[in-house]
Amino acid sequence: VLLLHGFMGSHLDFDNLATRLIATLKSSSPHPSLPHLLAITLPFHVPPPANSVPQQPVVLESLEATVAAIWRTVYHAAPATATVIPIGYSLGGRIALHLAAQGAALPIPAVALLSASPGCRDEHERTEREAADERLATRLEAAGGELEFFLREWYRAPLWGSLRNDGDTLEELISRRAGQNDGQHLAQSLRVLGNAALPSYWNLLIGKDTFRYGVDGTSPPVGSKPCKVLYVYGKEDTKYASFGEDLRRAGSRNVEVVEISASGHNVVLQQPNRTAAILASFLWRMTVSRLCRSRRELREIPAFTRFDVAPFEVPLVKPIKVDASGAPALTKRKGVLVRGALNRARSQTCTQRAVAELSPLPGFHSEGLHEASVQLGEVLKRLVGVEMDPAEVAVDNESPVGPILSLFGEDLVSGAAVLLPSVHYALEILAVHAV
Repeated sequence: VLLLHGFMGSHLDFDNLATRLIATLKSSSPHPSLPHLLAITLPFHVPPPANSVPQQPVVLESLEATVAAIWRTVYHAAPATATVIPIGYSLGGRIALHLAAQGAALPIPAVALLSASPGCRDEHERTEREAADERLATRLEAAGGELEFFLREWYRAPLWGSLRNDGDTLEELISRRAGQNDGQHLAQSLRVLGNAALPSYWNLLIGKDTFRYGVDGTSPPVGSKPCKVLYVYGKEDTKYASFGEDLRRAGSRNVEVVEISASGHNVVLQQPNRTAAILASFLWRMTVSRLCRSRRELREIPAFTRFDVAPFEVPLVKPIKVDASGAPALTKRKGVLVRGALNRARSQTCTQRAVAELSPLPGFHSEGLHEASVQLGEVLKRLVGVEMDPAEVAVDNESPVGPILSLFGEDLVSGAAVLLPSVHYALEILAVHAV
């Protein structure tokens, strides 16, 4: 996973998010292997000091040279068989999209864009943006190494949302940006990597064009899935929120759009937990999608062929008091054991079983065992034969039935009315066992 920072940033901008991302993947993902995260400092930006020794930025003359320098860093860190998923914030998102669109020696099956512009929509907009970037570059060159005044004006722009009123966070950010950057190099960054300097990828994102995401820009193998794009924006950033709405209305099946509330443009800084949760879900689906594609070719996407339900009753080691209403203490736990037979080859041979329990706790759950058993039985009838492809799991926890149960298909699960908590839990355990 290649992490690309925004304008005036460095690879350290992702430290907090990367820590939370790995923690989220470890705690919530059924997938056993974790992706390797590689955060780099982009050309024209000053890397943090190494062993107290000041570092100099890489200065290049063209977009092509910049892309080549990025790939050299990736090739040095990644094995030859690696799959790369770029995640880019703002400027880094534009570069991430460019990498995915142009192709490279390593396959890119997915890309995540955080508050990133897909580019200029037409030549008129490109001409205006090029002029605006040149004016900004001239100001940066004049500022040189004294960037504090420039930065204070920069962060007054509406797109930053509530960050403008977060005094301590904003002061720390301005201090860090002023201390690590030089206006001359930032001006060159605008001329080489600015929005007007990169191609427009609107047609790719709205589905009019096709990604050249095969190796070195070649076409992908027949039958492989298209490159997936995750587009994330902060609700307070009205400009990029409008980009997100445009993409949502376009309705491309390969583009997912997610809004983050209580955040302006910098979702990485303002909402690291929410951003990490969204990215963790996306990465899990994208990293298992290669496995799922091979399973589908082998006709091995799991599906339940039947369910068996048997009651159980077990004594407790000691009585427990669940509530203070005067109800007697519980001495036994009652429920039903659910066993699902799975078929990964779509034949009549059962190759796997998934097991879960349904045992609402009196005094804790509002539903009783009989009510829960009836609802579970109705749902299980609908789930026989449903294929569960982990690559299609919901993008975030705002799915009506949650990301795990979306494996079954939201219409099938939610069709049994609002799920009772104990039923929801039993179905989640079955789903996790299945995949």
